[in-house]
Amino acid sequence: MGEILAHEGLAACRERSLLEAHRAMRQRKRHQRILRMAGLVSLPLVGAVLLLIQEKDTRIAKSIPAPTHYPPAQSQPADSGVRFISDEELLNLFPDRPVALIGQPGRQKLAFLDDPKLTEIRRD
Repeated sequence: MGEILAHEGLAACRERSLLEAHRAMRQRKRHQRILRMAGLVSLPLVGAVLLLIQEKDTRIAKSIPAPTHYPPAQSQPADSGVRFISDEELLNLFPDRPVALIGQPGRQKLAFLDDPKLTEIRRD
């Protein structure tokens, strides 16, 4: 090391070292300045893009028609062609089979008592 310093001279080595450090510091400051400027420039751009997106969304929302309200469907259409029958009329439709209406009025189900599935249930 002493030979290197003696050959070039201590002053020249110091000067070169200081110049390299100064160049590195300037380069670092330049990078920091560029990053700051990029950040400052990008903020208005991001704001403009957000405004455009929001405006587009509101324009789309305005172009979609509001849902129309339809009157509720009638529970029993006037001319449906279906004729309602009484419990007695229903039971009389099956004269040769043992049948019963099971359940609460309005929610009754027709059960065929000679059905093998029903006899299995009765055994339980």
